[in-house]
Amino acid sequence: YYNSTTTNARSLILGSSILTITASSSSAFYLNSTNFTLDAGTSLISFGGSSNTSLYIYSANASLTFNDIEFTNSSITGTINNNTSYQMIFNNVSFAGHGTVNGNNQYNGTLTFNTGKTYTLQAGKTQTLGGNLYANGSCGDEVVIKSSSTSQAIFSKNSGTVTVNYVNLQYINATGGAAFTANASTDGGGNTGWSITPPASSGGNMYWIGGGGNWSDPNHWSLASGGTPNIAGCIPNSTNNIYFDANSGFTASSNTVTVNVATAACKDMDWTGAPNFPVFATSSSNNILSINGSLTLISNMSWNFNGKIYFESSSAGQTITTAGQTFLNDIYFNKAG
Repeated sequence: YYNSTTTNARSLILGSSILTITASSSSAFYLNSTNFTLDAGTSLISFGGSSNTSLYIYSANASLTFNDIEFTNSSITGTINNNTSYQMIFNNVSFAGHGTVNGNNQYNGTLTFNTGKTYTLQAGKTQTLGGNLYANGSCGDEVVIKSSSTSQAIFSKNSGTVTVNYVNLQYINATGGAAFTANASTDGGGNTGWSITPPASSGGNMYWIGGGGNWSDPNHWSLASGGTPNIAGCIPNSTNNIYFDANSGFTASSNTVTVNVATAACKDMDWTGAPNFPVFATSSSNNILSINGSLTLISNMSWNFNGKIYFESSSAGQTITTAGQTFLNDIYFNKAG
């Protein structure tokens, strides 16, 4: 831990040091920044906790300038919690896992979001890019960047370009004069200031084939029931309806679908007609399921997925049919649908 909560005059001089925080806590680095002087030098503050961890700044009477910040555990959520009215300034900030960013902040280097992870930015607050935003997912394994509510969060950059690939944007306003481009990306609604080009796999139905296997394996996803693997090598994203049906190839010895990605996304998910008591599981309880339409389960299956589930449709008329299955973690309804 680093904990400094007094309002007495204090200073922290880091020079070229590496400060490693191994605590797993919302107060792993906990700072009352009133009367606090920071000389960050060329330092690195590295958060390596085994569960969710946070840099928390409160009660400021001035901005602070950090150098590099990293969250190195890909299985957790790292948080920058600027709970002050001042803008905090960073050089490079990188997240290996999911991330939450609160308050107004500036990044003079690169802000890095990781493939397949979800990043929640506080609504009404501005993340100013003095340098660049690196957010590059892959086909069906998008980087999700979303506001904390249906009010927009803001990226601002004065000039130049910001280009991201395979992201899912939700209620993000891009402003400030730079050109913001999202290639092969999903417009999750509520976005302004972006040029968004959808992925080639956008909007189609996808069918599970080949019996048991991992969600991330494109050989298990077809564009037709019982068909061949899709030629693009994609897995579903938030625009695809997905079906586990009579032609999914489930047998008594090969019937488990394992979510082995940080964020598994789809529009509708439907298990109607799937035989041989299929099992839906996950490789980690930190993995999340994002459903942007309806969910239809069946009684003759086993729901072993113990990650969090987010229902994120903004369109009315979506339904949830559990067929007696029990959800094993928290459920969130993020939009009005």
